[in-house]
Amino acid sequence: MSHGPNFDPVLDNPVQPVPKPLLIGSVLAIVGGIAGAVYADSLGSDRASIAFLHNTVHWLGVAQGGFMLSIALTMTKGRWGRPFKRMAESLSLTIPLLYIGLLLFLYFGGMQLYPWMHEDLPAHKKIYLTEPFFWWRQVGGLGLMILLNFGYLRASWRPDLGYLQSELGDKAPRWYGLFTRNWTNLNDEIEASERLQRVWGAIIAATYSLVFSILAVDLSMSLSPHWFANMFPAWFFMSSMWSGMVAIGIYSLIAGRYLNIDHLLTPTVFHDLGKLIFAFCMFWGYTTFAQFLAIWYGNMTEETGFILLRTQLHPWDDVSKMVVLTCFIVPWTLLLSRGMKKIRVSFLTVATLIFIGIWTERFLVMVPSVWMESSIPIGVGEVLMPIGFGGVMVLVVTWALCKIPAVPVTDKMFAPNDLEIHVHPTHGHAAK
Repeated sequence: MSHGPNFDPVLDNPVQPVPKPLLIGSVLAIVGGIAGAVYADSLGSDRASIAFLHNTVHWLGVAQGGFMLSIALTMTKGRWGRPFKRMAESLSLTIPLLYIGLLLFLYFGGMQLYPWMHEDLPAHKKIYLTEPFFWWRQVGGLGLMILLNFGYLRASWRPDLGYLQSELGDKAPRWYGLFTRNWTNLNDEIEASERLQRVWGAIIAATYSLVFSILAVDLSMSLSPHWFANMFPAWFFMSSMWSGMVAIGIYSLIAGRYLNIDHLLTPTVFHDLGKLIFAFCMFWGYTTFAQFLAIWYGNMTEETGFILLRTQLHPWDDVSKMVVLTCFIVPWTLLLSRGMKKIRVSFLTVATLIFIGIWTERFLVMVPSVWMESSIPIGVGEVLMPIGFGGVMVLVVTWALCKIPAVPVTDKMFAPNDLEIHVHPTHGHAAK
């Protein structure tokens, strides 16, 4: 057991029902999302299908990108973010639901949204953009990601669940046995868990970059089959990590008290997370401009049309300005302040703004490729649908964190590092 922070509030009630405020809020959000989908579908013009695909891509990025924070903490032996580790891991439990939804969507007509299904492509693109190959890339890529995520989760959760099994006895949930089979002793299990997490983490990091690069090309870029940008896949999976970290920040501020971990979420912890979010904000701005710059000075017909539609033509030019403001200019300016990262209300405000900005950026990249009307397809339905997706994610993550310790209580990285030097301010003159 770690000798660091006080885990008593977490261990006093490690298995509990989902708190009513979060349960009611999630259910209302899900019902609202379903109602929004029905309303959008009643408007015709494939509005519901477009919104569903856009939200699926966005929330897949949030779920897997947030999970990658846990991988990063494991691979770098980072101590600062340990209070967020279980939240990051629990986000991945949403991926199987999104995976099933995506496959059902594609199977039952969603493929028809893609223009390459209805036109004759050049020979080199015909090889890649075929319906069977496209389908099996989604089945295999995300399916592999889910399996690898589970392997990591089993290694990460095993010491905590084994410890709880011994403490709770018959009161422990039966499914703990899936994670604690062939249990030895706590100390050996902690050591084995650390080794396995690093092995799984390295495999997942490499697989994530590959799978989400393919996902970016398939689900997003191929909506404009004649446009391409070499930096786009990396831009997508790195901004997915950014959206995941922002989601973790928002969720921790809302749910930390209900999960009995609020005392571990100190201003210093949020300051560290805020600095990382700030760094990704700058990286997003850099890579966005780098793509734009290359397309601008290259002046290639197949690439400039994509940019001109979104930055010069009404009504998409206004959306582009909103994306730049919410994803870069405003958060970059605000997060320069140390206080904005430490004060909960201000940090929540900035994080929410960024999250909306990333959702809008995905919208701007995907929707103009298939929406040919003069208006922007954002109405009541398109607003309610992402709220429904968010409700599903909050419900799944909260359920998981109510059945396991909401922080890794057996993690040795929670204990202070003897090699770290902490300088404390002194008052008056030092003794001579």
